Amino acid sequence: WPDPSQRLFLSKDSRRSIGSRSYPTIAGSIIPIYSPDRSNSKTMVALAQRGSVLFRICLVSVLIFRAASLLAQISIKDRVSQQWLQAYVELAVDHRWTILADGNYRSVDTTPHGVLALGRIGIGYQFGSAWRLSIGSGYTGSWNSAVRIGNEIRPHQEITHKQTKARWTFSNRLRVEERYFNSFDPSGHVISTSFNFRYRYRIHVVLKMLQLSDRIKGRQLILELADEVFFRSGGMNGHFRIDQNRIVVGPVIHLNAHSSFSLQYNHQVVALGVPKNIRIDNVIWLSYRLFFRVNVET
Repeated sequence: WPDPSQRLFLSKDSRRSIGSRSYPTIAGSIIPIYSPDRSNSKTMVALAQRGSVLFRICLVSVLIFRAASLLAQISIKDRVSQQWLQAYVELAVDHRWTILADGNYRSVDTTPHGVLALGRIGIGYQFGSAWRLSIGSGYTGSWNSAVRIGNEIRPHQEITHKQTKARWTFSNRLRVEERYFNSFDPSGHVISTSFNFRYRYRIHVVLKMLQLSDRIKGRQLILELADEVFFRSGGMNGHFRIDQNRIVVGPVIHLNAHSSFSLQYNHQVVALGVPKNIRIDNVIWLSYRLFFRVNVET
């Protein structure tokens, strides 16, 4: 009975008692009047909980269906295999200043065969125990079948936050790059120039897996996991858009406290010029890293 006050219109003779509930009688029929008790409250709570779970299941199902429908609209236009060789050097001048340098050679299995060479140098300043601010610049050259097709000058600025625990290290890096491109014809003359900004955000996790030597300090096996997303703006299409996503995983062998080798797999998803068209890059990445400190006084 929606309104309990309507019970006033029923005479005492028109009520019957069945168990703990009172029911009005109208023309010989029994009509139940709502009377809350503990069993009803528990039932309502159980129904509400089931409804909440059902709502979450439906919401997750909708999100999964939506993500699947978006992925179904993406067209993979090409799959490319690459091999990268890279060398890193970090030279700590003191407890705050560090010189950073690296070189990279990339071989691309395409027709015609592609090659890219990259060199970078910069300087970093450590402030606090976890933050480092760096600036630098890079230069790249690209070739197809031994014919130079372009180069790039790439200044950059970055900030890194690193948190180190007993068995793992977690870091975040944000980098901004200003990219100046030149394209060449077969005779080596510049035929076009372009410019854009690129924004990179990387999450990097290092897990210590195994100590390889008790005699040599720092000789150990670690596992690296990283995900870096790239955005860009400027150029012919000036709006802000995603450029690529890079997932890297693989082992690193620290030979000692100053040097290491790594062999990693890099899965890249690269956005092409046409919306929803992508290229998949499968990269084998071999790196050598050297870390050492200079005593300025000596």
